[in-house]
Amino acid sequence: MRALMAESVAQIHADQTAGMSLGAALTERTRQHSVGIYPLQAGSADLRGTIQAVDDSLVIVTPMDAIGFDAGFWDKFFAGAVAFGVWVLVGAG
Repeated sequence: MRALMAESVAQIHADQTAGMSLGAALTERTRQHSVGIYPLQAGSADLRGTIQAVDDSLVIVTPMDAIGFDAGFWDKFFAGAVAFGVWVLVGAG
């Protein structure tokens, strides 16, 4: 299994060196290894980053700006209100 993961990661790195994004490289691998159960979709995921094989795991590292943790005032307000409500219910229990 480790050899298969290392081979897949090497192919993805080669695709990225050739100019493909991580999302396009993963989509291409999916198309190549499709068993025909689901119809292939056009396009690919807009995913930037790198992939590594570490022991028995695949690790995908994406840049922080690609994740999009832009929480505004109202997002933080409602999250705080929900947390407070849960705290009250747990305390009452």
